[in-house]
Formats: sequence, C-alpha cells, structure tokens
Amino acid sequence: MVKVAVEKALVKHRAGEGAKLDRRIDIEREVSLINAKQNHLVDRIAAGDKDRMIFDRLREEEARRDALIRELGQLATADQLTSV
Repeated sequence: MVKVAVEKALVKHRAGEGAKLDRRIDIEREVSLINAKQNHLVDRIAAGDKDRMIFDRLREEEARRDALIRELGQLATADQLTSV
C-alpha cells in the first residue's frame, strides 16, 4: 500500500517537473525575443526616431522581460526546495 502511494507521488512529481521544464524553455524563448525587440527599438532611437510610442514600447518590453526573469528565479527556487 505504501509502495503504491510512493509510486503515485513520484509519477505526479515527475509530471510537474516536465511542466516546469517546458515553462522554463518558454520563458527563455520569450526573453530572447524580447531582447531582439528591444535591440530593434534601441536601433530606431539611435537612428533618430524619437516617436514617443517607441519609448513606451521599450518600457513595456522591459517590464515583461523583468517579470519573466523573476518567474525564472521562482522556478529555480522551487527546484532547489524540491531537491532538498
């Protein structure tokens, strides 16, 4: 009976680990895309385009990137706690 409970818990745990790995990959991909967008926006500013919308969009992208990086940190913390 205990063996079955442990096996079920392990299956559930492994499924959660897979979901975390998928989320981590998604976050890293999105951060990479945001970095590319930010570089493009900065290039436009450097080329002399001073449209206010560019600056607003740059701030939005930065806020999203910061939120994703925080989420990555939370996933890493959860991994450390799980390993303990």
